[in-house]
Amino acid sequence: MLSGTPDAWAQQTATGLKQQIVGTWSLAEQWAEQDGEKRQRFGPNPKGIAIFEGNGRFAQIVLRPDLPKIASNNAMTGTADENKAVVQGSAAFYGSWSVNENDGSVITHIDGSTYPNWDGQDQKRTVSISGDEMKLCVPGAQIGGTACAIWKHVK
Repeated sequence: MLSGTPDAWAQQTATGLKQQIVGTWSLAEQWAEQDGEKRQRFGPNPKGIAIFEGNGRFAQIVLRPDLPKIASNNAMTGTADENKAVVQGSAAFYGSWSVNENDGSVITHIDGSTYPNWDGQDQKRTVSISGDEMKLCVPGAQIGGTACAIWKHVK
């Protein structure tokens, strides 16, 4: 869904929603809502980057800022607790993307993900853009409910 007013809709469609999305975005906030409860899987100050290329390819990485170091300094020998914290505190996926200019949504096709349940899926994300800020929301969050993220355009 696009920003609320008819003027905002006209501004977004006049410049082309796809052109507004193309670029690199830094994560400002992320949460999931389910049954009226808001959860911040990646904490109150998540780290992340989303790259939307003009050729229709994208990649996104989201991390908790407090992920533990692996004590053994070897990703293959992390403890069960270290591995659990990293899996639950990070998400990365990539694939192709397109815009539905009629309803102002973004369709992503997930080629690969650290959450394999998403591999091969098409996902419809609502999008609203105001200045250098973009809000994307997708139902079917990895922890249930609808996940939303606020991204800041990197200049």
